[in-house]
Amino acid sequence: MSELVPVLTPDDMAAIAQLVYDRSGIRLTDMKTALVNARLQKRLRARGFSSFEAYVSHVRKDPSGAEQLALVDALTTNKTSFFREPDHFRFLADQVVPELVARHVPSIAGWSAGCATGEEPYSIVVTLLDALQGRGGREIEVLASDVSSTALATARRGVYPLAAVHHVAEDARRRYFERGVLEQDGLARVRLAVRQLVRFEHVNLLDPRRMTRARDFIWCRNTLMYFDRPARQQALASLLGNLAPHGYLFVSHAENLTGLGHDLCRVAPGVYRRRTP
Repeated sequence: MSELVPVLTPDDMAAIAQLVYDRSGIRLTDMKTALVNARLQKRLRARGFSSFEAYVSHVRKDPSGAEQLALVDALTTNKTSFFREPDHFRFLADQVVPELVARHVPSIAGWSAGCATGEEPYSIVVTLLDALQGRGGREIEVLASDVSSTALATARRGVYPLAAVHHVAEDARRRYFERGVLEQDGLARVRLAVRQLVRFEHVNLLDPRRMTRARDFIWCRNTLMYFDRPARQQALASLLGNLAPHGYLFVSHAENLTGLGHDLCRVAPGVYRRRTP
C-alpha cells in the first residue's frame, strides 16, 4: 500500500506562515503554498508526522524553539553567487576603501547581513584585500550572518563547486581559492587567509543587537524584500544601529528604502550613506 502524503490545508499554510513570520520576519503569501508543501514534506517524513496539523502543533509546543528554527531553515531561499551585482564591489574598492584609508583607520569592519552560503562575505574580503594592496596594512573584520543554520554551515566550510567560481577572474581564483584534488575533485575552497577574516554568526535581524564595533559598511542585499513593511523598518533600525557615522549600506538593485524612516541618502544604485550630522 502506498504511503499517504500529508495534505497542506489553507489553515496549515496560515499557521506555518505565522510561525515563520514570528521567527524571522519573512512574510509567506499564499503564492508560496506550493513551495511550502514541497519543502516541508521531507521534514514531516523525517520527523514522523502524518499531517501538517500535527507538525505545526509540535513546533508550537517545542520549548527550545529548535524546530521553529528548522522550519525557517527549510523555507529560506539562499540564492547567491560570488561577486553578484559587481558594481557594488567596484564601489567598495573605488569609493569606500580610499575614504577609509584617507581617514587613517587602523582597521576596517563590515557586515554581510543575510549572507546565505557565504559567497558574498568572501567576495567582500577578496575585494578589500585587492583594494588595500600598496596602501599600508589594515586589519579586516567582516561579520557574516544569516537566519539559516544550514546556510551558515556551508559558508563556514567555504567549499563550493568549481562552477561557482568559474566566472571569478583567473588571477583572483589562483590567489584566493584552492582547487580540490582526489576525492575533492570538482570543488574549490576559499583559502584560509580569506576565511579567517570572516566571522559567521546566526543573527535574526528582527532581534535588536549592538555590536562592540560600529560597521564601516553593511551589506543587506536581497533580504529586506522578503519582509513586510513593519518588519523592514525593524530590520533597518537594527542595521543602522550598528552603522558607523559616514558608513554605507548596500541593498540589492531590486530593493529600495522608500517609505522607511532612516538617516541615509542614496549615492549610487543600491548604495546609501549615512548623512553627515
